[in-house]
Amino acid sequence: MLSIEGRFNLILSVSAIAFVIFVFFFDVRILNPFSISWTQGAGDTYTQQTAWMHFANQSWSFMPSMIRKGEGLGVTSVGFTDSIPLVALLVKLLVTFELVPSTIQYFGVWILFCYIALGVSVALLLVRLGLRDAEVLAISFFVLLNPVLLFRMQYQLGHP
Repeated sequence: MLSIEGRFNLILSVSAIAFVIFVFFFDVRILNPFSISWTQGAGDTYTQQTAWMHFANQSWSFMPSMIRKGEGLGVTSVGFTDSIPLVALLVKLLVTFELVPSTIQYFGVWILFCYIALGVSVALLLVRLGLRDAEVLAISFFVLLNPVLLFRMQYQLGHP
């Protein structure tokens, strides 16, 4: 069993590996929350960003995640738009207090967070299974290079 310091170092190492893989495969400009040009192409992010901006520009209602579609068109929830509802609600609070503009995007940071979380969770699982540090790092590296995940990210980022 790893000590707390050893586990922290392993998590830090896997997080660094995840970050390097992210930088290698993706444009780091997507991490800029004020850059929305990359969200305006094809792919999932276009619809997510459009829904997010529509949600952010509406006033708060009794149902906090509600998006009114327009006069007589009904309502939907930000959860149905794949706009990461909990993050959307938190960022909308920042927009409400005018700490950030409503045109901000958080999808790039979310994707990086998911990569790091994937690597860390795999590493912690492997440590729990009793693997040595070098094995944990190697397996985590290959899990982060999963071709299915990388292929799926092409659609997420608008490059089918």
